[in-house]
Amino acid sequence: MTDAYGVFRQYIDGNWIDIGAVLVGLVLAWYRWARQNPRPKFVSVKVGLDIVNLLAVFPLFILAFAFLSRPLVLQLMEASRITLSIAGCVALFAVLEN
Repeated sequence: MTDAYGVFRQYIDGNWIDIGAVLVGLVLAWYRWARQNPRPKFVSVKVGLDIVNLLAVFPLFILAFAFLSRPLVLQLMEASRITLSIAGCVALFAVLEN
């Protein structure tokens, strides 16, 4: 019996931070969408913007705890620059807003 990760590993080429960011962004956007009353269509500008904004949550969470581990910092730096850039922009605008 083969494990599921071994079967799908050949098809998944992303860094674990990027995969985590996409999964967390999609799950949180779905959660926000499911709690709205009345629910808009899932494929909409509002949900798309939620996904883009929530993509930054996972890398920012990892960055907050990066002081605990040098390998964690190195893996964060090896992650996709786009995901890290989005996280940085969200954090920058959050600081500048106040």
